[in-house]
Amino acid sequence: MVESESRLVEAVLKGQVGKTASFFAYDRSGTTPLNYVLDIVQPEVGSEFTVYWVQNGLPEIFILSGFSSAPISYNTRYVEMSYLLRRHFLDDALNSFRAEIAERTCLRLMAELSVRHGSPDWGVRAFLKAVLGQGIFIADIPGAALMDLEVQPIEEPYMATWFFGLLHELGHLWQRHEGRVDRLFPIEDVTAATTVALDQFPYPDEFKRDGLARALAGDATFTLASEAAADLFAIISLLRTTFSIMQKLEAEFQIEAFVREVVLNINITALLNTCKRAAMIAGESSRERRSDEVLFQPVSYYVRALLTRRYLEDAVARFAFQTHDPDQTQLNAVSNLIDEINRSLETAIDEFETGLARALRFALFPEERGQNLMSQLASEIASNEHSPAISEALGFCDLIDSFHGLNDSASALRRIATYSNRK
Repeated sequence: MVESESRLVEAVLKGQVGKTASFFAYDRSGTTPLNYVLDIVQPEVGSEFTVYWVQNGLPEIFILSGFSSAPISYNTRYVEMSYLLRRHFLDDALNSFRAEIAERTCLRLMAELSVRHGSPDWGVRAFLKAVLGQGIFIADIPGAALMDLEVQPIEEPYMATWFFGLLHELGHLWQRHEGRVDRLFPIEDVTAATTVALDQFPYPDEFKRDGLARALAGDATFTLASEAAADLFAIISLLRTTFSIMQKLEAEFQIEAFVREVVLNINITALLNTCKRAAMIAGESSRERRSDEVLFQPVSYYVRALLTRRYLEDAVARFAFQTHDPDQTQLNAVSNLIDEINRSLETAIDEFETGLARALRFALFPEERGQNLMSQLASEIASNEHSPAISEALGFCDLIDSFHGLNDSASALRRIATYSNRK
């Protein structure tokens, strides 16, 4: 990338990640797990890219278009949230609180993402709803999750948490170079998978017909095959790189653990993207658009899971049975393994989806958002000078300030938190 283009990329990125975020083009010469992964997948991607390491930004990974070397914003906040969400799914101590935690976590994600993608005024309301009356507090200290993750062994969970989202984005670059989506997922397969998926949801027939038609027409709201291809690239690349780096480190690779991490990260990716979509449209008045874009999200991920399932089964069977042509018995064994892992996570996923549904109702239906949330928080933290909501509120106000300057809602929130912090 030439110097003038590099300066332009940095100027664009600064507007996308906020003034308080720091970022730099990642040094590809060092010996790190990230460089190990990128060195393996670069030839497969087929086009140039530059990874920008972003700190103190938003929970998202994205690619900027229009540059000779595609800039990828690799935000550590995305990794942090993936790590925390994984813990929320797996920690048995949270069984009695998982739906509440999920609702609050999703609202917090929507609040953060609304700062760039939606309305910061609505973002303040979502933040207030997320922190009011917490029955259980899960620490979300910036940087702490990364420190915890970094001391974990380089195994299946470590690799999936750090790299699944990044590999998914690289999968979009791979598609542009290869143009393989139609070959991977023919239109008849997409039609069949979408029809099966829609049957699993209690939507009106008119909505189902419209969703199917728009998905097959390539409507950007209903992208299915393209996202499934990016999922597939992430899964296959993660399998190759995880096995390779663990072999290099003389660690034992566990295929069951790998499949479990794939299932978890597909669900985590779905959750993060649904929150992002909700944040983008929560301040809008068009109920039709809300229905189209948000209600279709779970259908979209169901379709993507169906489309990638046979490729996952084939890849795992090839590895597990050390064959280039797994037979039906071997494929069935892998299918049963995936079904067993899905069943083991079913309760936790259902509880998390309950919390997500509550957060979406807050986002999509103004009449259910409640009143006087700011006053409620002021009363709550006035009675508890050690409330974790104080530092969280100050951090959220800093985030808004870094993009827009403080609006009236954020200014009021900062006054409440600052006054309480000085008592």
